[in-house]
Amino acid sequence: MRYGSGLAIAASITGAIFYWFTAERVPVLSARFFFLIWFVVFAVWMWIRVVKPIRLLPLIHQEEVEREKYEKWLPRPKGR
Repeated sequence: MRYGSGLAIAASITGAIFYWFTAERVPVLSARFFFLIWFVVFAVWMWIRVVKPIRLLPLIHQEEVEREKYEKWLPRPKGR
């Protein structure tokens, strides 16, 4: 999966920043509301970049099979 690593890195960096805000007791930026927003954004991003393409794999495979059936009867170029 080529999208999973970038997603994990971005989530880790953002999580570390939020953790630092909490450790430094910055009241506004360490609020639980921001953690909730971060979690929702991360979940939506994961759905779009990881889960959705996995669900489309059967459709892509079906299109490849249909294309192979069609190209089976087309003439192929001869080797040199």
